[in-house]
Amino acid sequence: MQMTSEGRESRGHSVEIILAKLLRTGSLVAAGLTAAGIVLMVLGLAAGATVTVAGLVVLVSTPILRVSVAMVVFLKERDYLFAFFCLVVIASLGAGMVIGKTE
Repeated sequence: MQMTSEGRESRGHSVEIILAKLLRTGSLVAAGLTAAGIVLMVLGLAAGATVTVAGLVVLVSTPILRVSVAMVVFLKERDYLFAFFCLVVIASLGAGMVIGKTE
């Protein structure tokens, strides 16, 4: 079954909406956790630092998750070139984390 260009555009548009919602949700969760952690620290509670770090982890993880989801979409669409680019981005981020950890 051959998909029309209109069908591909529609599906591409829905993927962009899903990825945008992913980024928005991740950003809001990260902001909420960070704000809650700051409030807890101001109140003198030890859990504040942990909640703040959780917010920062969510903030850093959100774009990585977006690239991962995009790679899965590209693989499903058999667009192997863009899937490869996503893999290169993920590998670069991973290498940066490993190098940064050893410094």
